[in-house]
Amino acid sequence: MKHIHSDILQFRGTHYDFGWMQGQLLKDSITLENRRKQWKVKRPRFQIDVAETQTAFEQFAPGI
Repeated sequence: MKHIHSDILQFRGTHYDFGWMQGQLLKDSITLENRRKQWKVKRPRFQIDVAETQTAFEQFAPGI
């Protein structure tokens, strides 16, 4: 079985302050570096025909 690690934190303050604190904790973590490596190898799994999409928007949602 694979071992995992989890930190449980207590925090009092605004949602903004909590998000800022999380960013500070993750900034230099190995998790962020692993995600960067994963994002480099991923390719988009779909392609969009721009002209077809433009036509659909003009037909169904011309105000956009």
